[in-house]
Amino acid sequence: MMGPHTRRQISASWGLSFPRRPIMPQVEAGNIQVRRKAAVLAHCPPADCSVINVTAVATPSIGRCAWMDCSATRSSFFGLEKHRSCRSDATRVARCTSALGCGPLPHAIAYYAMMRFLAIPAALLPLISAAARPAEPAATPSGRVLSGVNCLRVTSCWAVGDQTASGVTRTLIEHWNGRKWSLMASPSVAGSADAILSGVSCSDRLNCWAVGGATLGSRKQEPIAEHWNGKKWSLTVLPEPVGLTANDLGGIWCPGATRCWAAGSASRQVGAPLRPLAEHWTGKKWSVVPTRASGNFSELIGVFCRRDTNCWAVGGEAFGGLAEHWNGRRWSVAATPSTGGGLASVWCPGTNCFATGNSGYPSAIAERWNGRKWSLTPTTPLPPGTLSALPGVSCVTSFNCFAVGVENVQTLIDHWRGSKWVKVKSPNPVAAKSAALRAVSCLSPRACWAVGTSAKQDVGPDSTLAEHWNGSRWSIVLMP
Repeated sequence: MMGPHTRRQISASWGLSFPRRPIMPQVEAGNIQVRRKAAVLAHCPPADCSVINVTAVATPSIGRCAWMDCSATRSSFFGLEKHRSCRSDATRVARCTSALGCGPLPHAIAYYAMMRFLAIPAALLPLISAAARPAEPAATPSGRVLSGVNCLRVTSCWAVGDQTASGVTRTLIEHWNGRKWSLMASPSVAGSADAILSGVSCSDRLNCWAVGGATLGSRKQEPIAEHWNGKKWSLTVLPEPVGLTANDLGGIWCPGATRCWAAGSASRQVGAPLRPLAEHWTGKKWSVVPTRASGNFSELIGVFCRRDTNCWAVGGEAFGGLAEHWNGRRWSVAATPSTGGGLASVWCPGTNCFATGNSGYPSAIAERWNGRKWSLTPTTPLPPGTLSALPGVSCVTSFNCFAVGVENVQTLIDHWRGSKWVKVKSPNPVAAKSAALRAVSCLSPRACWAVGTSAKQDVGPDSTLAEHWNGSRWSIVLMP
């Protein structure tokens, strides 16, 4: 269950949905420069300098991103998750001035390699040379990416994402029948050259919903949903908040056949400050439901419901994770630890809940709700300087959860065993230069699926990735 861009679903993001197919930078000697209005964003270790975050302004008509200056607020990377239209941006590396004191170039290269799959569901943040004019946009490589997965039983799982060919991105849906994965027909969005699905949820074999977003023109994005009735998928364009024209959804959960909650982000236009978005399905129609977080840099990416009157939605805001709870009447904000990053996925086995994502470093984080408050539960220690994130989590019980994501350029899986997270062996495709997992769904202690993407070269095409847990080990399963 993801996000953006979950992101998105960038969020995305981590959970921020992961970036797709950026162009590898031309590496120069020196360090990475962080420039605000020169449209530069790079990651610097906290010991050296702070991260300056920006919000993307997508202009698909020219295939390039501009950037807003958000230096007054330390926003999480989730602010970038929803802007999906910058797929053809060239990416370059800038020479750093000593006055900025940023981290060394090797650190930035590792950051780039991981962010390729994790922070933005478009090209990596453009790192533009201080001395050079922006290069002409490059063609968007083809490929397929999976961002969400949901399993009803061992013989039926759905995975969703997007697929790009000839510069056009369409929704992607695949189904597991107990023997193999197959491509399913997915309706397109009229007038959109960029449509993705970020999350999927099924209440029974005749009722599944998948959500995401579609870009229309240079300033408008609309949330979309696709419904499975047991025979085919059909497209629904969802309502939008009044006056907001750049909206999409990163996650969905359906606790019953006639009840679903979807979570995402909304803004006045592409590039404007984000705010959380929640939509509710009553069995007859979708409607926008007000959320409580009101910051200019906040959004929701993942959602989980025990029942229609008890849901958690998570995401990111200016100084860390965001968690909101639905009690059947209204959404309310619950305090979360200040991490400088954000949350991308949530799962609630019993009265406990687990949410995962990344800190601002970025490094993988996990938080636990004990019925009274959210607190950090340390993930498996990784070597110093490792860049990591966990955009997906799923639990069988409160003593058995899996969280999936990325560690530098390889897949990462942590296992919750009741008292601590333990890293387990996670396979990577042979000859893949980079790979990341974005979502996970567990049916039992012996049956889990995780999905994501991998690439054999620096510039696409990306390939879908699926891994299966049989109770003792994870293994890669071929996908079309």
